[in-house]
Amino acid sequence: MARIAIRKLKYSGELFEYESPTFDDGINIIEGENGTGKSTFAELLYYCLGGTAEMLQPDRPHRHKEIFSDSNNYVELLLQIEVDHYLISRYLRSNDITIRYPDGRLEILPVHRSRDNKHIFSDWFLEKLGIQTIELNMGSLKWKLNLTDIFRLLYHDQAPNPMDIYKTPDREGFVTDSTVMRKAIFEVLLGKSFNEYYSLLGEMRSAENEKSKVKGAVELYRQMLSELQKEKEDVNITFLRKELTDKNAQLEKLETFLESINSTPSLPNESQTQVELLKASLLDLDIKESQSKRKEADLLDEIIKHRKVQSDLIIEVTQIKKMVYTHNELSLFSADTCPYCLREVERAKGKCVCGSDIDESQYERFFYSSVEYIEILKSKQKSVDTVNMAIDATQLDLKNVRDDISRFIQREQEIKTQIEKRVNESDRIFNVQSTKEVGDKIASLRKEIADIEQQISLESKRQDLEDKLSLTETVYTTLSKKVEKLYAESNLEMDERIKEFNKTYSMLMQKSVIDCRRAYLDSSYMPVINDGEYREASAAVPRRLMYFFTLLHLSLVNSSISFPRFLLIDTPETSGIDKERLLKSFECISEIVPQNKANDFQIILLTGIGKYPERYLERVKQTLTEHDRLLKEVKR
Repeated sequence: MARIAIRKLKYSGELFEYESPTFDDGINIIEGENGTGKSTFAELLYYCLGGTAEMLQPDRPHRHKEIFSDSNNYVELLLQIEVDHYLISRYLRSNDITIRYPDGRLEILPVHRSRDNKHIFSDWFLEKLGIQTIELNMGSLKWKLNLTDIFRLLYHDQAPNPMDIYKTPDREGFVTDSTVMRKAIFEVLLGKSFNEYYSLLGEMRSAENEKSKVKGAVELYRQMLSELQKEKEDVNITFLRKELTDKNAQLEKLETFLESINSTPSLPNESQTQVELLKASLLDLDIKESQSKRKEADLLDEIIKHRKVQSDLIIEVTQIKKMVYTHNELSLFSADTCPYCLREVERAKGKCVCGSDIDESQYERFFYSSVEYIEILKSKQKSVDTVNMAIDATQLDLKNVRDDISRFIQREQEIKTQIEKRVNESDRIFNVQSTKEVGDKIASLRKEIADIEQQISLESKRQDLEDKLSLTETVYTTLSKKVEKLYAESNLEMDERIKEFNKTYSMLMQKSVIDCRRAYLDSSYMPVINDGEYREASAAVPRRLMYFFTLLHLSLVNSSISFPRFLLIDTPETSGIDKERLLKSFECISEIVPQNKANDFQIILLTGIGKYPERYLERVKQTLTEHDRLLKEVKR
């Protein structure tokens, strides 16, 4: 798969500036004393690729004072993807990234996804790497895998707890640091088939949601029709259309017959004029009545849609209320509850329920508090209120339309009475009773035709919904079968990848940690050392570092793996490891790189002065000191 390499990094502002040396393939080292800018380099690089750098956030207590005092400042990367070079630039405090193509073209893409920003920088970057932008789901929540998620296994930062392996997500939360998310990152980077599997899984979940929505709409529509047509026979749309054709043919014959009767002079001119005016008014009312009935059908359809949304929201509110009850009353899911029997467990501080070491500050972050549940509940209830208001408004409109129909019918009857009176008062020389009977039949037919047209409109919408439901069910069934098949294939492939990973990872851990006998991945792809025995804090550094090295090794020996053969490693010695053990860890780089792949990867290593094997001395690109820091004042 595609590989990436950073060739140069530049920072420019009104007060400070920096331009890195050119970085080669293989190992590139920037050494420096503490506080001279090594981590600033890593954060600037990560920020330019769309990340949220901790020290560059205005609301963080340890923000970078030089950068925040600067103005008109930006970061620029010369980035190589396969053989092409792109100039990537991003201004500080900006949500846009500018890409200059090899042919000089410019493209500006947003960093964050929104309703208006469908295609973002992350999508562009992952496309270049041959990685699909997949959609993940967890219950009712869904989100897309981004470049910053992938970088959690490319960027070895100064983690507060190196036992965590993955870089801390830019926005910590139940979703962003969930097991589902971490497993997806690992599988997308190592499993060739998992890219297609997750993409297809996202399509299947979308199809499932669409099927549920359409099914709910069909059920509501059927219920509404059964209430509206209690006294009518339930017939199909083909029969209704045939009946409509027959009624129109009858109407046409009656109107022709009535016209022949009216062509005979019968009434005095003044009386005849009044009758014609009344007939015109009757026809106008008939048209208005038909239009109102069509509007009535449209409003009924709109109420059905609102009620579907209302039903979905009420279900969500009910589920959240159950969560609040469970959380506050039953306490089934507290941090000290056994996940199997749900009994309370006396858990020692610093230990998980299973007995493993944990960080107390992060132990409960996957449980929502009562306040958070209530805030979610308020938001959903507010949405329910909004939908209720929309339903009330539509029902009011429906009432007004039905009142109009009633007025039209009443007025029609009044006009018919006036016509009948004028005809009876006239000296007609032909059968007035026949004219009245024909007119009554015409009016009755028109009403029947209007009713049939309304019924056809409702049945057409129901049939459209049922056809759509059938289609969505077929699409979902087809996708679910494909997903099931691909999942089995992907798991077989991943089993082989895990075997390869465990073999390399165990070998590297044994070389870097003197008393490591065995190392392997558990079901969530997290490393287990000596079958879970306690390790001292300094062993956490090689535990995490060898994980990253193993990923790089697998990408070098297997070209189908999506890992882009790049690592950014920032000051791994900050976790208390001694120099000798740190050098042993760095020596493992030679173990992971095949001889024929020496120029097929890139590692940018930021470390203390001299804290690397002597044979890497020629790979040092820059040395930072207290008097020669990363950021330099702009010369004026």
